[in-house]
Amino acid sequence: FEPFIGEFKLSSMISTLLGDVEAQMENDNADNENDSTQEKVKTAASLAGSGEAEEVQEEREVLCAVFTMKAIEPYVCGNQRDFTVQMRTIASKLCQAPFGLKLVKTMGSMYVNAANVYLGGAQGAAARAGRWFKQLGSKSKLAWSGFQAAKAAYQLAGTAQGSPKLIQEVESKVVGVNGSRVTRLVTLESEGYKYTDLKFEGPIISVIVVKKLSKTAPVENKNYGSHKRYLWVDQGCRALFRVTVEAKPQKAESPTPNSENQSSSTPAESSPFPPGGPTFQDQNDAKAKGKAEEGKETEIEEAEETQEDIPPARSVAAMRELKSSMPVFLKAMWNFTAVDMQQTLNGICTRLFTDVGVGRDTRKARARAIRALGEILLKEAKKIGPTDKGDAKSRAMGGKFEGEEAWSHVEGALAAALMKAQKDSSAEGET
Repeated sequence: FEPFIGEFKLSSMISTLLGDVEAQMENDNADNENDSTQEKVKTAASLAGSGEAEEVQEEREVLCAVFTMKAIEPYVCGNQRDFTVQMRTIASKLCQAPFGLKLVKTMGSMYVNAANVYLGGAQGAAARAGRWFKQLGSKSKLAWSGFQAAKAAYQLAGTAQGSPKLIQEVESKVVGVNGSRVTRLVTLESEGYKYTDLKFEGPIISVIVVKKLSKTAPVENKNYGSHKRYLWVDQGCRALFRVTVEAKPQKAESPTPNSENQSSSTPAESSPFPPGGPTFQDQNDAKAKGKAEEGKETEIEEAEETQEDIPPARSVAAMRELKSSMPVFLKAMWNFTAVDMQQTLNGICTRLFTDVGVGRDTRKARARAIRALGEILLKEAKKIGPTDKGDAKSRAMGGKFEGEEAWSHVEGALAAALMKAQKDSSAEGET
């Protein structure tokens, strides 16, 4: 598709991002110039979002317009037969690619619409209105699918980063204390059939399923388990657990000396307050200092907690959720690509139909050739028919991916983008 449409904006963005990440990793391994690399990435991102992006898009449209002009040259010169045979062959091959049918149909309809708009007449007026509604519909689909993708990404981030429940947030009851060990009866549920974990005050010694509370039978290390201070459930498991933990020993609080002891046993110079007792301001200062010290201790404890190993089951659940959400992300990416295609193909056709270097008759002939090309693309796509119930290849052609198929497609696309980024990087190094 690249000769006709150029490199998609989404593909270009991914390639640039992967290239920047790879460059930063290499720089980190070579020396410690992280700051300079990050500045370069930020600068590249800011340039890509400004005038440079417009220049890239303009160059893309010009190159594709030149290629399309050469492709339709036989039709413009009157050799419609050879043109039709050649374009049918190309269209058939394009349909076999992942998302091929969707891309070919979009290209075909855009070519026919742009040609009718230029040629005018009743078809031109209808085409102009149709193009406006199509663009509005595409942008609406992009907005909705973007919202769905953002929602899925938010849920995925929640699973990956984790927000464990605390013992106060669930049904629990202390049923035994043996020294520093505390035994509780705890009810934990896999909410929404998703991964959920509960964090205890100390390492878990043992976990026993007392009662099953869901249709899903609890199976250890499959839909429930424990890891260090965490008890977790997944895939619809809900049960009553008997959990024994090694509770943290309470810190012994040093007795607060009273005023009599201070005056008799504590030297005056060691007291933080002036002779005659603390003033109101002194008491407020002491309270503020105590709160600051407590805050520091809390920050230290939180830092220590973040260094603990998270349950491996959380990473497994996050990967499973990522794969299940992949069709949502692919749909959003497709809608973004569809809007990109519409803008680019309109730009290409506009350049072909407003070329002042050729006469009016040639421009009209180009428009008729573009319309013929669009009709050929639509006919070849129609021959293949629906792809919803076909094999994996047929579904891929129609962009109808399922779970693992969607994940495999994204893995392949990312690998191709990374190879392209590496190739571009090597080419820049040679120059």
